Amino acid sequence: MKSLKKISQRTEFQVYPPRRATRPWGVIALSCMALFTVILYLYWPALNGHFIFDDTAFPFCTPVRHSPLAKWISTVGVRPVLVVSYWLNYHFWGESPFSFHFANVVIHFVNSALVFLVLRRLLQKAGWAGRKPQLASAVGALIFAIHPLQTESVSYVAGRSESLASFFLLLAYAIFLYRRQEAISWGESLLVLALFAMGVKTKENAVSLAPVLLLTDLFWPVAFSLRGVKRNWRLYGLMIPGVAVAGVLVFRMLAAAHSAGFSAASFKWYQYAFTEARAIFAYIRMAIWPAGLSLDHDFATSHTIWENGALWWILL
Repeated sequence: MKSLKKISQRTEFQVYPPRRATRPWGVIALSCMALFTVILYLYWPALNGHFIFDDTAFPFCTPVRHSPLAKWISTVGVRPVLVVSYWLNYHFWGESPFSFHFANVVIHFVNSALVFLVLRRLLQKAGWAGRKPQLASAVGALIFAIHPLQTESVSYVAGRSESLASFFLLLAYAIFLYRRQEAISWGESLLVLALFAMGVKTKENAVSLAPVLLLTDLFWPVAFSLRGVKRNWRLYGLMIPGVAVAGVLVFRMLAAAHSAGFSAASFKWYQYAFTEARAIFAYIRMAIWPAGLSLDHDFATSHTIWENGALWWILL
């Protein structure tokens, strides 16, 4: 015992603090560079493309381009955030189509990175462990980046409304998923809603973020559970009046549009809905098998819920 005491007195034990997990920043940087290179290679032919179709109706192609930002926004009348992005393009880089196309490519790259973050978090919440979430999310982000369905929103300057709205939605969704606590804070809720509003002011279909958030809490990671909704009551309490206002504004915009069946005497809004229920599945098919993307698809009108099997497609 005396010898053990002497040994213990002579021996000093150095206690080191636990090592923090280091993030592979080099791998992240190389992955981002590789992803951007792939996207740039795919869309390089479009960078030198001209302004076409709806592009020519925007202020950067009209005499209004020399006017202040307020004049740009008032001229277009809708989607002010989208118009601001065009104004920034013109203000800093001039009227060359190259800068407009390059900005679209950058937005698409950032969206692809956000898709990776969203998928990674969802898979982690589903219980995936180790490197599986990273690998699966990387595959998903790559598919998103190179899928032919993205061509119009990236190559077509006017298509920026889709990609820029998606940027705000994906960023808001990522903040929602990566919140610091299980229950979202007031600050995080306000940030999500601010991005949500900017998405709607970029393109009206961004209102779809509301059900995405709700369905996430209802089904992820535990299906048919109200715990997530109750936990995030701050967000939904703030979101309900905003979504109601956004819904009214979107409906008013559609009521004045000539492409959605609201203003056409021979094509009512509900007939548009009956027909669109069939068209949705054509888009799903093109997402799985991307053929016929450059066609202007013709769908026979479903004037009633029975015509052309509209009821079946609505139920499906």
